[in-house]
Amino acid sequence: MLSLPIIEMIKKKSGLDFNNAKDFEVLSESFPASDRLGVNTLKRLMGYAKSPIAPRKATLDALAHYLGSSSWETL
Repeated sequence: MLSLPIIEMIKKKSGLDFNNAKDFEVLSESFPASDRLGVNTLKRLMGYAKSPIAPRKATLDALAHYLGSSSWETL
């Protein structure tokens, strides 16, 4: 799960509250095709679905790109 400050950054950029499933679909569709993250991946990252597996670096980098950073490390 992402940290609360990162989740807040996503909420601010997207303008979504993530209080319904449609918000995750809208967010998924707002990623460029090269960085597209699936609805279930986004739910896991934001703590709405449980996952015992840590996200891959490519997933975190795609999220960083969405937030305007060049990589997860620089975010």
